[in-house]
Amino acid sequence: MLPESPPDSSSEACSPAQIPVLNVSSCFSSPDTKKRRRSESEEASMSCGEGDGPHGGAVGNSVGGLTLGSHQLLTWEQYQLEHWGTFYDSSYQILSPPAYHVDTDKGFNYSAIDEAFVCQKKNHFQVTVHIGVAAEPQYVRTPSGPRQVDHFQMKVFGVKLETPSHQVTIEQSQPDRTKKPFHPVRISLPGGKITKVTLGRLHFSETTANNMRKKGKPNPDQRYFQMVVGLYAAVGEETFLLTALVSERIIVRASNPGQFETDGDALWQRGTQQEAVFCQGRVGINTDSPDEALVVCGNAKVMGAVMQPSDRRAKHNIQEVDSEQQLKRITQMRIVEFDYKPEFASSMGIDHTHQTGAALHHSYSSISVFILLTQQISSYFQKIGKKSTKGPKCLFVL
Repeated sequence: MLPESPPDSSSEACSPAQIPVLNVSSCFSSPDTKKRRRSESEEASMSCGEGDGPHGGAVGNSVGGLTLGSHQLLTWEQYQLEHWGTFYDSSYQILSPPAYHVDTDKGFNYSAIDEAFVCQKKNHFQVTVHIGVAAEPQYVRTPSGPRQVDHFQMKVFGVKLETPSHQVTIEQSQPDRTKKPFHPVRISLPGGKITKVTLGRLHFSETTANNMRKKGKPNPDQRYFQMVVGLYAAVGEETFLLTALVSERIIVRASNPGQFETDGDALWQRGTQQEAVFCQGRVGINTDSPDEALVVCGNAKVMGAVMQPSDRRAKHNIQEVDSEQQLKRITQMRIVEFDYKPEFASSMGIDHTHQTGAALHHSYSSISVFILLTQQISSYFQKIGKKSTKGPKCLFVL
């Protein structure tokens, strides 16, 4: 027989119209939620908070619009939606799916290098579920038609990411420190109220495969688990899935996850030169999200020179020129505005017929002088002239 909820559990009435969009963040303000004794192995504690306004839409860890803020760790998505059952009230009216939110309160740490949440097999984790229904469900649809629900129950189990059909047993520690497989917890769903179910002292019965590092880096064959938290309706010896959420991928290790995060040799390696080390990737100082090879958020003190390679390696016969003399040549140029003839612009594919450029004389000596200066004054034309999307940047008019 499934364990009942503790006698001190309570539910606070809420308006049925608000159920799909309730905010129950007040449920976390109770000081006794941090530490609570449990007299039974599968004990579940239940409470609720009154909604204070709409927050619309299912986000993150919930379905049915039940939102609790952004402090959650694991993210969740709908699990086997095609198998969700339909339930009815006492008048055989179809009820909308319950507002359903899952929160992992403790036991998981995010590993940036693994890009996944990690937990230690021997460490406990805790799951808190909030459920809201507008009316108390009485019947559930079955292959043989609607049948009366005996009771509702919560199930928590793991699945392998690579083979979702393979379930992983989740265990629960007992007061005498023994471990037993977690059994479904029997709960009640009063209409117009929010039910809070807390499942503590949980841990996975096995670890994920291929957890060991490869040359200090994450194993490319790393395997993952996912956790499923579902609400079921019990009818006789059968159970029917009503709603469930599945977590993102999880790594379960036998050793402390911190040992994997503090291994500095995983990122820095010895270089080919003496007393040299290198890091493959970006380096950030005072920032955890560098977008360049080196990002320093703060001041840098340099005792020597900062070496910056130039294109001098690709050039030779470099000579200094008189900048004033070059400017004098530019001032002697004749800058004009003009319009291309329509037939010429059409044949050359020029969209903007109005241009600005240097006017050349018929003298060949002048042409050679001006052509010689074309490269030197290209930037000058870009500033004083109107840039054209097509055609040359510097135009000469004969």
